[in-house]
Amino acid sequence: MSRSTIIIGGGAGGTLVAIHLLHRGERVTLVERSRSVGAGTAYSTNDPAHLLNVPASRMSCSSANPGDFVSWLQRRRPGATGASLAPRALYGRYLADSLAIAARSGTLELVAGDAVALSVEPARVNVALDDGRQRSGAAAVLALGNPAPANPPLANPAFFTSRRYVADPWADGALERVESGKVILIGSGLTAVDVALSLAPRPVHIELISRHGLLPRVHASAPVGAAPVHTAVEVAGSLSELFRAVRSAMNEADDWRTVVDSLRSSSHRLWQSLGTGGQEQFLRHVASHWNIHRHRMAPEAAAVLDALRRDGRLALQAGRLTAAFDRGDRAEVHMERRGATTTSTLHASHVVNCTGPRLRLLENPAPLVLDLERQGLCRPDPHRIGVETTEDGALVDASGTTSRLLFAVGTLRRGTVWESNAIPELRAQAEALPATLRAVRPPRSAADVKLAAAATPGPPRARAGRSTSSPASPA
Repeated sequence: MSRSTIIIGGGAGGTLVAIHLLHRGERVTLVERSRSVGAGTAYSTNDPAHLLNVPASRMSCSSANPGDFVSWLQRRRPGATGASLAPRALYGRYLADSLAIAARSGTLELVAGDAVALSVEPARVNVALDDGRQRSGAAAVLALGNPAPANPPLANPAFFTSRRYVADPWADGALERVESGKVILIGSGLTAVDVALSLAPRPVHIELISRHGLLPRVHASAPVGAAPVHTAVEVAGSLSELFRAVRSAMNEADDWRTVVDSLRSSSHRLWQSLGTGGQEQFLRHVASHWNIHRHRMAPEAAAVLDALRRDGRLALQAGRLTAAFDRGDRAEVHMERRGATTTSTLHASHVVNCTGPRLRLLENPAPLVLDLERQGLCRPDPHRIGVETTEDGALVDASGTTSRLLFAVGTLRRGTVWESNAIPELRAQAEALPATLRAVRPPRSAADVKLAAAATPGPPRARAGRSTSSPASPA
């Protein structure tokens, strides 16, 4: 077990880490609370209208094999190209298939359960599951993915127990009871777009309400590439200067998307250059505008929303909900429109929380993160949107010491690198981790080398435990 790695979280981030470790002949224990790996929240949807918002050419598991996902997709959809925005459910299958292939090179144990506590010895990490089982390894990688959305700040939280309220649209069967009538969606980002697409075939009128009343921008119908980073952006010394420089570059570009896409490679450096004060200003005043340009929707999704608006079945309002009540046969919602001084009253059959994943992860942390924080094994970043990590993803403890055993990928690292939840960024983190882990671990013993040499290629081997099903084999 001296060379094993425990990965906590089997969504996209954790699966990508497992794939890259297994391809190097490592032993991996992948702990995931759901019955499947690779899907996570983003790719567990079965609605074919829910599409990726990154072209297929940029979605492969490995940067060394950029055409892998396109080839996989074309075997199932012959007309697909590198520019295709594929259904997200298909991408979840691709990750599971890729994991099955990678497991032929290493040793994979799939453990169905929820990791709730963790302890550290000088050269070992012990992970406790919610049912009392334990797993041990030489290192642990936290890939916890996106947290559930937070309830909006209403004056009467009793409404959150109402059958008229849908707290999490991604929960199993959450939208089944939304059959007809007016439906209020709180939020207007990509989650709201997905919910609107799911509800579109039903006889409903959809009202989107968000603080700024902004919808995600739309991907170009053909690839636009990325422009060189504008000089003014590179030398910006404050958030206001950076904002003006980016806006100016977008106005001058033939397609503003080229400017936004060019910033992905330098977003880490720009984020850190803002300092704590500038970062907090960004989170409060700029993040919503950045997100609608950075995280765009597919043209097919935009066409459905446009049709709904033309038919009078979808409306978008800027404002915030202040209170909501269950009136038996309907929900009554009080809203302050942006710029107005009075409160409006709306009625709907249901209210759906589409605010998306919580930004401030540490305001209501997962049990495992809470346990780590209590032990001083991690410390929040200054904004409590994640935990503090080094450039290579190692956790920083309460005393400022860098861990040699605990690492993070994905959303937990947002406070350090900001852009940390899309596949290209997750892939880069996953590809860098094997070398990092080799650098901090002791060399493999002769017994480990002999065991690795004797390993028989084959699909993932499920060991004893609750629901240890392997991902589907590639077709």
